[in-house]
Amino acid sequence: MSALQHILSAFAIVERILRARTAYFAEIGQSQGLSDKILHLLILIALGFGVFGAVAGLSGHTLGPSLWGIVKLPALFLISGLICLPTLYYFSVLFGSRLRFLQMTTLILTSQAVTAVLALGVTPISLLFLLSGTDANLLVLLNIGALGLCAVLGLIFLVQGMLYANESQPPERMTFGRWFNLFVRGGVRTLVLIGWLLLYGLIGAQLSYALRPFFGVPLEGRDFFSSVGNAALSQLTFQQTTTLMMAAVTITGALSLAFASISLFFWLTIGEQYTILILLNVIILGISSWWGLSFLRQGMRHVQRHALDVRQWRILTTWLVIYAFVGTQMAWALRPFFGVPSEPFVILRSDGGTFIGSMFTALGWLARKLFGY
Repeated sequence: MSALQHILSAFAIVERILRARTAYFAEIGQSQGLSDKILHLLILIALGFGVFGAVAGLSGHTLGPSLWGIVKLPALFLISGLICLPTLYYFSVLFGSRLRFLQMTTLILTSQAVTAVLALGVTPISLLFLLSGTDANLLVLLNIGALGLCAVLGLIFLVQGMLYANESQPPERMTFGRWFNLFVRGGVRTLVLIGWLLLYGLIGAQLSYALRPFFGVPLEGRDFFSSVGNAALSQLTFQQTTTLMMAAVTITGALSLAFASISLFFWLTIGEQYTILILLNVIILGISSWWGLSFLRQGMRHVQRHALDVRQWRILTTWLVIYAFVGTQMAWALRPFFGVPSEPFVILRSDGGTFIGSMFTALGWLARKLFGY
């Protein structure tokens, strides 16, 4: 076969993995065509990671890291898998796995090939941000995030393949319930697999730091995690960030206490207008939280001794949106906070819904009261 035919066959096999994974896993369980599969998977890994590595290497707008990325990114995944493969194989065999070494190698390469193809799929997005003049550090975070997401999705295929190929008589059709049943039934082997996934991720992350640069941007730090942290947020240490967070929460609590007399006044004078009391208290907490988070932003600027740059401001804004969304939904999960006069006292309510939906309902009731519709 020519090189082009091998490439076409490789992309045909990945489409089969994505469309008919159970049949593919069954073939691995029966050791059918493992050598051909390994060859095609290696081609996919080289192409997918090579193209993604080339584009990611242009983050620093230099050609050298881009050319090296064609080689280094595929090597990163292959070396990480090679380092961790014996651990997975021998510990799995120790706890009753029926898979052979070549079968397990094929499954790991399958996971990496799926990751590589998904990374190839997001490469145009990375290229778009690169051409639009996005900040270099933001590009690094974007590429790391995209590659991390692709890696997680690829590892899902590894877990499913390990569980399915290890069955002597696996079902042809799989549902979420059946996958979960296989996961639970695996017992100690499942725990070994989970532990191995954590080890694989740790080694891959640190190896990526050892093989840097991938992006053409010098990241400061002693290891992978500290370097990404420095690129992601600021020059703040973990203790400084934690202290600023606690200070922001304290400011929110103090302002809420300052509004307590106002809330009590309306409770004593407004009667049984329960919905108005809820909206009033939510507004009070919202205002207090806003000023607390403003204190957090000002504190970060003061501790760093300079204003937040565009990159840090975008990251902080994104975090604030996520923090607000999680906080409001957590408040809904832990309700009631205000009590309902017509219902008995409960610690937690079991009915569903969302905080935002309840607020729209309350605002709709208030609009009908005010405007009569």
